[in-house]
Amino acid sequence: MSDFPYKSSKYRYTAIRFIKSKKGIFGIPKINISADFECEITKENGLYYETDGEIVIYIKHFILKDACLISIDVEDSEEYEIKYILCEGKYIAFDHSNNKY
Repeated sequence: MSDFPYKSSKYRYTAIRFIKSKKGIFGIPKINISADFECEITKENGLYYETDGEIVIYIKHFILKDACLISIDVEDSEEYEIKYILCEGKYIAFDHSNNKY
């Protein structure tokens, strides 16, 4: 048995949930991110998906010791609007302009 039963990693996965205004499966829109730290949208199995009421993505990043900024652009959909965005159980303020959230 290993002395370290828990997997240690320098990476963390943070979920971002986009709550849709209308139920249905419409396809995941184009999503771009930019940040003041190294990160990426992970498309590993189970970490990038759409349900009837939301789109969920996970951002893979180093474990951070202080607050950092990330911007996420989500392409507009003709089928629904994004009603809420949640991260770590908190509602995130966002705006809608130039056909992007």
